[in-house]
Amino acid sequence: MDRIKIVVVALTLISGCASPSVQFSGIAPIPITVAGMTFKVYANGPNVQVIRTSRGAPDEAPFRSIVSQVIEMATGCSVVPESLDGDFNLVNGSIVC
Repeated sequence: MDRIKIVVVALTLISGCASPSVQFSGIAPIPITVAGMTFKVYANGPNVQVIRTSRGAPDEAPFRSIVSQVIEMATGCSVVPESLDGDFNLVNGSIVC
């Protein structure tokens, strides 16, 4: 019985790794590949969330510009640069269309 509980908890944690925040639930992701990295982009009005789904650690220097490019490709809107917040796996931001 304890093994079943452990498996259920593990599967629950794993399934949430590439899921968007509640604010973006029900919104279909826009898949984008740039610079060998794959992303899922979720847009809800002026708010956007980017989840990197590829493995490996990207270089920090160009990562913000790559995320901006990904958002603009997915939404067709301009990124508010100072709005980008997050890490290499999940970035939240704002767009202006």
